[in-house]
Amino acid sequence: MTVLWADLWTFVKGVGLAVALFLAATFHPLPQNIIVAALIGYVIVSAFYAWREEHHMAQKRADARHAAVMECFQRCGDIIAKENRLPFNALVCARAHELETADELMEVCALLIAYEHGDPFAEIEKVVPTDKRLAFVKFVRWSPKYNVSDEIAYLDAAQEWAARFSFLVSASLGDRPERGGRATRPASASEMAARYDYSSKSSANAK
Repeated sequence: MTVLWADLWTFVKGVGLAVALFLAATFHPLPQNIIVAALIGYVIVSAFYAWREEHHMAQKRADARHAAVMECFQRCGDIIAKENRLPFNALVCARAHELETADELMEVCALLIAYEHGDPFAEIEKVVPTDKRLAFVKFVRWSPKYNVSDEIAYLDAAQEWAARFSFLVSASLGDRPERGGRATRPASASEMAARYDYSSKSSANAK
């Protein structure tokens, strides 16, 4: 609300100054062409400052969203390495549902794959379309039936979610681990923990 009132006050001041210049151009004894030139210059300068402020706000938002992606990735990687969870369960525990767009979720998944933590959607990519993955993460996060301690519950959730929202579920989920078993991951948790170093990798990636 404070930002809204500040923007409104800035707009009112700008309009007031424009009206003052217009009245001056009409009634002031100075040459009218000089005042008109001043009015045009004011409009140009105002447009520039408005563009600069918008660009600054857009850059701040882009930086904030990049930081949110990196923080989610780091939380997820830590959970995989330290708690020995499957990538998708780690993604849910890492609060991936707080991401704002599917593209941000894809960035997190790409980082997990690049750092050899595995693809969270490897077992369910055929039933959860790429552009629906964030919606699915939110569905799993808030579903009372989902229990992160049951490592393959998300496979049942994928079938349920796809059926509920009328997605085609003709494809198989592939090799399904037994309940209580482990899905295939690129390396053991101990191996990943030994070679995972956020202090160097995250800073290098941010550059």
